[in-house]
Amino acid sequence: MSEPTATTPTIDPIPDGLAERAALLGGPEGTLTDEQIRDFVTEQLAATDYDGKSVCLIVPDGTRSVPLPKVLPAIHDALAGRAASVTVLIALGTHAAMDADAIDTLLGSTERGAQATYPEWTVVNHAWDDPDQIADLGEISAERIGELTGGLLTDVPMRVQINRLCVESDVNLIVGPVFPHEVVGFSGGNKYFFPGCSVHDVIDISHWVGALITASRIIGTLGITPVRQLIDAASELVTTEKYCFTMDVKEGGADLGAVAYGDPQAAWAASAKISAQTHITYVDKPYRRIVALVPEMYDDMWTGAKGFYKSEPVCADGGDVIIYAPHITEVAAMHPGLRDIGYHNIEYFTKQWDRFKDHPWGELAHSTHVTGLGTYDPATGEEKQRVNRYFATSISKQECEEYNVLYQDPTALDIEALRDDPDTLVIDHAGEVLFRLAEERQSL
Repeated sequence: MSEPTATTPTIDPIPDGLAERAALLGGPEGTLTDEQIRDFVTEQLAATDYDGKSVCLIVPDGTRSVPLPKVLPAIHDALAGRAASVTVLIALGTHAAMDADAIDTLLGSTERGAQATYPEWTVVNHAWDDPDQIADLGEISAERIGELTGGLLTDVPMRVQINRLCVESDVNLIVGPVFPHEVVGFSGGNKYFFPGCSVHDVIDISHWVGALITASRIIGTLGITPVRQLIDAASELVTTEKYCFTMDVKEGGADLGAVAYGDPQAAWAASAKISAQTHITYVDKPYRRIVALVPEMYDDMWTGAKGFYKSEPVCADGGDVIIYAPHITEVAAMHPGLRDIGYHNIEYFTKQWDRFKDHPWGELAHSTHVTGLGTYDPATGEEKQRVNRYFATSISKQECEEYNVLYQDPTALDIEALRDDPDTLVIDHAGEVLFRLAEERQSL
């Protein structure tokens, strides 16, 4: 591949009528009752032909805050006696597989277990590293990739591979939330196919395109981003019927403000427009210090780094972003190659492309996402970051240094005192609400 360069993205607006194609309950204000949710789910599924069909029910893993128990029982009852079979596929991407206890918590089946709570359903993890579970849907040409990415990638084709269940089932039904996202702009919809149920090629290429645009610029951008274009193009190769429930999750993850249903693109568009109002907090000024309190649902830095992505945009130049997560003990067990490259800004890689071009691009992308904007001078080897980022975790100082990250002893931080500092922003449950400067507010 030719030497890449970071660039400002070209974002197409959500097409007129796309969001309106989905059925929608709720909005940016208020909270839905359990009865409202159940009635909506029941009504939508009753009007869709699932009779005698095998259904692949795709859900997020435990790194997403979403009250699945508010919707899954209604889905179970609505499909009972109609669908020939239902297999719940946990869209892990390349995250670690969930064990039985974690699955029971995710599905709201801790009292009786998933099998007793959802009779006739089979629950499986997406196994991205098991070739026997993967179907090959062909290749999107380098020329087409160039068109979809606005010229960011022009000489790299994309092999489209996905979990067999997604192509061998008669119907795919996606159920998941929509949040601001560091790679695609807003998560959800077809993103549950790619990268949720796919393998490295689509994951690496899509994440690298996002990295070239930079997470700081793309996160929370409402519209059809180049990465969304890639995801939608790959999803067109999944020719089975596709439906989707998207949800607007209230802060804390226990309640829903809205639910949309339709094809994945329409349902995503309806919820993205709401998420842009509910999951972005605008502040009047940048802060010199940000302390992102990362919840325990993120159990390594691969996932916990969302605390950085979603707060860095409101950190002042030269300021500090502290990822506070004493429960995190490792960077990414599933991605040991991160130790070989460490954490750097995008220019560090693009200006030394021959050195890094053969490293997995998904890891390169993650590295840049946790670093933010910066510069690299290949003549001097000097790398400068826009902000300083610290790991205040159970990862040792020595290991942080090996990853090119600043270390902060979490026991030395007085969180309550920092809350009173006008130059410090302390973010509770960091990782899902995006912080942006008021001057960057989008027109909806």
